Amino acid sequence: MSKWLTTLAKIGLVELEDGDVSKDANSKQTTTELPPDEELEALQEQLNDLVEKPKAPPSVEEPKIVSSADAAPVSIPKPSHTGVGDLVAREAGVIYTDAAIPESPYPIERMIKLLDGLKAMPKDMRIRAIEAMDQADDSWTIEDSILDGQRKKSALKAEESRIHNLLRQREEERNQESIAQDQYIEQVTTEIRTQIDELEAMLAEELREAASKKATIEAQIEADRVAYENARRDLTQQVTVISDVLNSLQED
Repeated sequence: MSKWLTTLAKIGLVELEDGDVSKDANSKQTTTELPPDEELEALQEQLNDLVEKPKAPPSVEEPKIVSSADAAPVSIPKPSHTGVGDLVAREAGVIYTDAAIPESPYPIERMIKLLDGLKAMPKDMRIRAIEAMDQADDSWTIEDSILDGQRKKSALKAEESRIHNLLRQREEERNQESIAQDQYIEQVTTEIRTQIDELEAMLAEELREAASKKATIEAQIEADRVAYENARRDLTQQVTVISDVLNSLQED
């Protein structure tokens, strides 16, 4: 694989990582290099040969690389939103560790990066280039990357299910709390309205008693006025009689 990656790196299609080129391959590189245009033409011819020569089917029952390379290469996104409390996705490394995913000879992240580097090439050419790298390097296979991707995909799906189940549990708890609040409001409203009815009845009774007492007081006032008028009239009559007598006596 080192020759392919070295050539692709020289023309700017991929970036080399530690382990992409073995020490033996480095030691075997010659000091003479083709000019960029000639290298590109040589690579194009080799890839064209590979397109005409289909690769032997894989030895294990795994999905073919074609299905994963048809879509445009993308990078695995990092969580862009923070959750509330426990409702947040853990880091991918933590998820993979908890899922006990073994180390892969060619992790899916490297395959994603490689495909992204080859995105300028036609789709079929990109697939054939990956297959050629697989054939040229015995340290890994395309199926290694596929299996690693499948495991990590399942782990990420399990993480999503964990958060979803937590959300449902949290919603159920909140719904129960909301129902309890509705019941409390209904209970308090009933009790307060009952107290209001009782207080209104007490108020009506107090108003009736007060009105009765006021009527009694007003009747007493009126009776006192009548008694006063009667007394004043009697006294006036007596004064008149005495005055008449006095006037009669004084005339003599």
